[in-house]
Amino acid sequence: MRTANEILEDFRQTFNAVKAEEETREQIRTSEEFQAYQESIDSLMAEQDKLLSIVPDTSEEYGLDKAELIAYMQENNETQLEEFKAKGRKQNTVDTYSLLRLLEGDIDALMVIVSVKQKDLIEFIKANDRKDLKKCVIEEGFKITDIFQIEE
Repeated sequence: MRTANEILEDFRQTFNAVKAEEETREQIRTSEEFQAYQESIDSLMAEQDKLLSIVPDTSEEYGLDKAELIAYMQENNETQLEEFKAKGRKQNTVDTYSLLRLLEGDIDALMVIVSVKQKDLIEFIKANDRKDLKKCVIEEGFKITDIFQIEE
């Protein structure tokens, strides 16, 4: 095991090296050469921005329209409207009361899966060969997370 002095010696060396590197970087950043490069870069980026500014940006409107479409599809239990399809995941919960009843009131077994999430219950079912507990997983619906266009 290294001594405190050995550790401190290494730390001092790397500390001073990092400090010197930062000072060198700052000197470079303030040099005339670096400033000239930066001005060129800024000028070129401004030209790029001018080129891109001729294309309208409707991403904000798209985001609002997408959110509205997702809300509509969610409310109406739709997974597809014309060429657009919903991507999402099933929402499941665990009926804790049914689970406790199937465990015959065994609170200790229930505490093993204390959070009683679907994943915990599935792991418990596999570990304890209790396939009858699968009926305690209740599908509550489908949450849409994204919309994509169907390729024709």
